[in-house]
This record gives sequence, structure tokens and C-alpha cells, in this order.
Amino acid sequence: MVRILWRFVFGVKRKSSGMLSGIPFSAALSVLTFFLVLGCSTEGPAPISVSKVTPTTLRFDGDPVPTLIPTTNLYLFLNSDRPLYFSDGQYFQSYKGHWFSSNGLEGPWMPCEVMDLPDLLRSVPPEYYYDNFPSQLKKDR
Repeated sequence: MVRILWRFVFGVKRKSSGMLSGIPFSAALSVLTFFLVLGCSTEGPAPISVSKVTPTTLRFDGDPVPTLIPTTNLYLFLNSDRPLYFSDGQYFQSYKGHWFSSNGLEGPWMPCEVMDLPDLLRSVPPEYYYDNFPSQLKKDR
């Protein structure tokens, strides 16, 4: 694109004179700069999407008991009122389509990006491990 604009603005060089095709260099440079900047936006960066949803207090059927998912380092709480997981010192919960993380069950719960989730939770729906947990280990929810 720049090469096309350069040829359009400056024309073809003449061998004998070595001059440009009659357009002053400053004018040609201004036109070239205009076309290069034409597609650039002067607006600031895109706004960050922050969830206005705040999770309600977690409810458990009895004491909160983490259950290890076999062959992983991910725990799930089968007796919680919504998908709740624990891995590497962090709790993760899904609430109304958003993920939240915390250092403790009481919170505070902070919005969490998918890339901050444990690997096992990144590509599956929040209820996946609840629905597919071995039935002999599952208690009634």
C-alpha cells in the first residue's frame, strides 16, 4: 500500500533530471502521512468489561467438604448450591455465567477471567464435573 501511494504521490522518477514529478516533497510527505494515519483511531483503548454481578453467599448442605476429582489436583464441593472448586490455594465459583475467585470461602469474591482458571475448568461448562463425577462417590445434591 505504501509503495502504491509513494508512486502515486511522487510519480515515476525521470532519469535525466532526478527530480520528482513536480510535487514538492513536503506536500507529498503530508499526503503520505495522511494516508498512513487514516486508519488509525484516536480513541482510547477499548473499555474493560467488568461484571456488575456479585455472587450471593454460598450455601452448603452440611459442612463444606471438598472432594478430589480422581487423577487431578482439582477439588469440588458437591454439597454447595452452585459450582464451587478449589485448586492451588484458590476457590473458584460460577455464578450467573461469570467466574469468581477467592482465597477463602467467605470471600471477598473477585471477577475471574477464564485464563486465570485451573486448566481443567477452562474448556468445560461450570457444571461439567458435577454432572460427570463418578456416581459411586457422588452424594445427593
